[in-house]
Amino acid sequence: MLAALVLVSLAAPAHARVHEERPDLIGLELGGVAPAELAEAPAQPDLLLGVFVERVLVPGWLELELELPLRIGPRSQLTLPTALFLKKPLHPAPRVSPYVGVGPGLDLAVRPRARVVAGISGVAGTYLWASPRFGLDLDVGLDVGFVAQRPEFTVIVAIGPVWRFGGSARSRRRR
Repeated sequence: MLAALVLVSLAAPAHARVHEERPDLIGLELGGVAPAELAEAPAQPDLLLGVFVERVLVPGWLELELELPLRIGPRSQLTLPTALFLKKPLHPAPRVSPYVGVGPGLDLAVRPRARVVAGISGVAGTYLWASPRFGLDLDVGLDVGFVAQRPEFTVIVAIGPVWRFGGSARSRRRR
């Protein structure tokens, strides 16, 4: 598995250079959230609206993402599920950038009653790039929160536009 990740990461170095030249990314997401246990799944999943920012830490190898969504339930429930991911980008083609990530998560429920749930979050997805700067993010996540010493699993499916911006001092000098 690790060997496959290394080979895919080396497959498209030209696209990885775009990450070095524009290391910052901001995106919007729209999605649905539901419990992973089928017996507990609601008739209608919760709505997820959010923003995320990403920074390349090691070009072609490691990225850091902070996700700040708002989760709205069908009975006026309101939760702020925040996650911080370390992501491994893959670059099989210039316009397709799959990734996997894992990191800590924190859910702050605001309504109907206040509560904080700490846990771990995982994500797998891909960026589909229309240009070097603009694209679309598709992802699936799994959050594991610990409520009363019992794990609670949540599945997230989201889509949204992304914009790559910024630049290193080295890339600005080359212009």
